[in-house]
Amino acid sequence: VVTTAMVNASVTPSSLITTLRECLQEASESYAASMRVYGTMLDTFATEARDQEPNFSTVECESPANRHSAASLAQTLLLKISDARQTSPGFLPGMLQTSTTSPSSDILDAAETVLSLEFVCNTLLGAALAFCDTLSDIETLRNCVTTSTKAGCSSDCASHWEGVLKDTEISTLGVLCETETSRLLYGCGLGALSDALSSYRTSRESNPKITLSMASYPGLSQGDLEQGIGQFYTSLYSPQEVPSFDMLKDLAVRNECRSRTTVSVWEAYRRLYEAIMEEVTGDHSDYTSVESFLGHDPDQVRTLLSV
Repeated sequence: VVTTAMVNASVTPSSLITTLRECLQEASESYAASMRVYGTMLDTFATEARDQEPNFSTVECESPANRHSAASLAQTLLLKISDARQTSPGFLPGMLQTSTTSPSSDILDAAETVLSLEFVCNTLLGAALAFCDTLSDIETLRNCVTTSTKAGCSSDCASHWEGVLKDTEISTLGVLCETETSRLLYGCGLGALSDALSSYRTSRESNPKITLSMASYPGLSQGDLEQGIGQFYTSLYSPQEVPSFDMLKDLAVRNECRSRTTVSVWEAYRRLYEAIMEEVTGDHSDYTSVESFLGHDPDQVRTLLSV
């Protein structure tokens, strides 16, 4: 490492200083290229590691998917780099600083940027985030931010990635809730009815001249409604139907996801109930004796679901 004293020792750098400066430039550029290549290969390396994993039934630890993911590999490398920086005198504050008028100022500034923890975080976290599709991955990358901050990463960089990971977590939770809502809707009998109603409304909106009644639309016959709604009413008294979201460590987040899923199910029932009542109260309806299978209004279902 070229120190300030060495660089400022003379106006015209000696051949030794010039050589050291060129070595530093080449080394930092190679380091940056290697870091970027490793980042682009994170998912490939993780896949190869999982393929070489012994049979999971013989391994008493977390699943291979969690142990060998792009996020976990990024965390491993960042830990090694952070440890090296904390033990190496070459990374002491001011080691790469020089006066702005020094001939080597631009080279040292470029090297300092590349060798900074900010560069490591931006490169590794940015690459790993592209393959981050689970809450476990997000938590792993959040630990990376914590590790880099303790090792000297700037607060601005840490705040940036904390914000990015928070947005990613919100998005991931949204996808998880949608997936569980869909599973629950089909499990309780409302899934097919909800899809059919959405398709019916779309067809009516796209072609207002269509006079096909709701009861005549595929999936919305009285028989379909009686079967689906009857199954839904039965599920109302089976609390185990609601997803537990046990994979979420945070109790508050777990409860929020359960609430969002339950509300989505209630809204699906409300839309179906209102569509049926609108059809029944219209000029002509092919539905008969709806009270025989439509026994609860939306407010009653809201109470039963504890929404």
